[in-house]
Amino acid sequence: MKPLIRPHWSLKYIQNRALQYLYYTTHPDSPWLPRNSLPIIECLLNKNDIGLELGSGRSSIWFAKRVSHLTSLEHNLNWYYNVQSKLVQHKLVEKVKYILFDNDSQYIDYVMALPDRSLDFAIIDGGNRCKCLHYSLTKVKDSGFIIFDNANWYIPSTSSAPGSFQDSRLLTSEWSDIYDSILNRRHIWIGDGVSETLVLFNYEITKAS
Repeated sequence: MKPLIRPHWSLKYIQNRALQYLYYTTHPDSPWLPRNSLPIIECLLNKNDIGLELGSGRSSIWFAKRVSHLTSLEHNLNWYYNVQSKLVQHKLVEKVKYILFDNDSQYIDYVMALPDRSLDFAIIDGGNRCKCLHYSLTKVKDSGFIIFDNANWYIPSTSSAPGSFQDSRLLTSEWSDIYDSILNRRHIWIGDGVSETLVLFNYEITKAS
């Protein structure tokens, strides 16, 4: 049984897609995240922050300009050289530890080897998102946060974006555990009708007795 998804090519979706295209075209330095998420994320960042990015791109430059240090992982060779050239162009090479792996399964080993509570934030936007998110929860400080892009593809949301997962009964056991962890933490869904990002604060909500 396939996950229930919302209709795709509706008039509203076409309008949202056009607005997204216009924004990304006129803001070439902005990351491929919902445009309404960027002011919120920017407010959460601190110039002294140390972050981890799983899957590089335009976001690598955007985040590196706003924090102290960013480690970015990539496994696509052509894309790696593309982003590397932009880091050089923006004079950000010293602020970004940019690592090329043979495949995205190596992301998990890298995250697992990091000291616990050593990161101020993490961006989950590559392969093996379930395990990467799971282990990132132990590597990000309690005061930190995680940006989980396209989270609506993997866990239930109220998003109208296409491909959104709607039925928690269809979650795998791994994703079910992650979903429970998310529900126990403060989080914000932010979308533009085309894509959806989850900002997850890495501290558990205190239950009222």
